[in-house]
Amino acid sequence: MKSKTSKVLAHITGCAAFLVLPILFAPGRGISLSILRNAHTQREMLGYFLLVLFFYLNFLVLIPKLYFKKRYFVFAGAMLVCLIAITFIPPYFIPHQFSKNMPMPPELGQGKLLLFELGHNFFGFLVALFVSMTMSINNKWKQVQEEKLATELSYLKAQINPHFLFNTLNSIYAMAIEKSDHTATAVVKLSGMMRYVITEAHDDYVALEKEIDYLGDYVELQKMRLENTVEVVYEVNGPVSGKQIAPLVLIPFVENAFKYGVN
Repeated sequence: MKSKTSKVLAHITGCAAFLVLPILFAPGRGISLSILRNAHTQREMLGYFLLVLFFYLNFLVLIPKLYFKKRYFVFAGAMLVCLIAITFIPPYFIPHQFSKNMPMPPELGQGKLLLFELGHNFFGFLVALFVSMTMSINNKWKQVQEEKLATELSYLKAQINPHFLFNTLNSIYAMAIEKSDHTATAVVKLSGMMRYVITEAHDDYVALEKEIDYLGDYVELQKMRLENTVEVVYEVNGPVSGKQIAPLVLIPFVENAFKYGVN
């Protein structure tokens, strides 16, 4: 939640700073309300506003719905429409206003002025396109990595659960054969562990305390099975409250410790 809020605030701050640029770099001395009445500044602000709209339209809609789905011709057509809109809407709604007090510079004719604005708007369009594409591809890559990790964890869980159950039942069976007094306790612990696997382990993250308890129960089961034949030392160091972890990712290490270090 905090991460989403910070991202929204970052976007708002970035947009506000971007939209203020025409005022900061407006011709004249100082910043005053008269700048906002200047046709050039108004046209620049409208152009920058259209660039912001294009950025989010591209980032949120066009790239995910068209580009990532390989609808390249439709995407190219949408880019062309956006470029035309960004280029021609500002001068159409806010035309140049030259007067005796503010004449057109002699070195600029209407043609050169139009070409300058076209180049300026085209450059802004390319920057917005590049930034939106970069951010979209980066987000897509992160999403693919998260899905890949989730798939790997699901596969790992599918491998762990039957393997663990088989080993634990064998341990309890061995205790029952030996008529151990710990058999009933072992069954209760196994029941609690399987409840954890069924109800908790399907979540993306679980409380670290629960995972530690799960490992502790597993170690206790193994100690019951081994009785006094092996010295088992199990310690938990450091605070564990308030932290989360992907479920069942630690149990393979503990299982292997008993498999290769004891058996």
